[in-house]
Amino acid sequence: MPSAELPEAWYYGNVDTGAGNGSAVYQVCTSALKALGVFDYIVKRGRIHWKAQHSLEDLQRLSCFEKVFLRASCTDAGHWEAAQQNADWPTIVALWEICCGPVKSFRVRAKRSAPLPCGSSSLDMVQRLGTCLQDQFGWQLDVKRPHLDIWAMAAEDETCIGLLLLRQTAQKNTYSTATGLHPNVAWALVQHAGLRSGEILLDPMCGTGMLLTEAPRDVYVVGADISQSMLQRAFTHFTSLGISRGGLLHGDARRLPLPAQVHAKSLLQEKGS
Repeated sequence: MPSAELPEAWYYGNVDTGAGNGSAVYQVCTSALKALGVFDYIVKRGRIHWKAQHSLEDLQRLSCFEKVFLRASCTDAGHWEAAQQNADWPTIVALWEICCGPVKSFRVRAKRSAPLPCGSSSLDMVQRLGTCLQDQFGWQLDVKRPHLDIWAMAAEDETCIGLLLLRQTAQKNTYSTATGLHPNVAWALVQHAGLRSGEILLDPMCGTGMLLTEAPRDVYVVGADISQSMLQRAFTHFTSLGISRGGLLHGDARRLPLPAQVHAKSLLQEKGS
């Protein structure tokens, strides 16, 4: 994408809370926004909205979000047709094209976690919004590899439509050999810990080692697990990602073979407490 400075606009980012560690993920995301000088934001379940003037480089630094959208419209829950009609499509598309160039093809996707009025379905949302935009702009439809991805979200507390600007998963490791804690959640938890260079991150029940793989490169990692099979999977996981700055221990978390003088700090302990 070309470097570009966008005028002030509304954005929202998807917050992936994975295995229920939502509070840590939200805190990391709001801290990242504050680092960019954004203090006026709205936290929703699974999303954070904010209004700001960003460069593309600013947005790329928000790697705590799974996806970052340029917001086209946002209305009360259940009013997705109003969300479609209220959007200033020529203006919002022009803003998107500043970053991404003229639209070559598009696709509409819908996700809902709340009932829609009159028995409507997600497919109805996709078809009506897609037809409206195709009639207005004459874009070519591409359901596999679109240039522009438009998402309609019908949640319990709001209905919003956004134009996808950045999908951050491409900046993260690919976890093809392990399952467990979602990588976005693992990243957020490690960021929340505020580890310093040279410190050791210990996961006493490491499983496949997902949490440890998100540690900074200048931090030493130690994983322990009572299951030999889990340790083997963690070893395979570390090897596939080229991680050599750590070790794995076989043992019970209640009786780890560590020196008695080791000082433990909870990963979820509040800073300064």
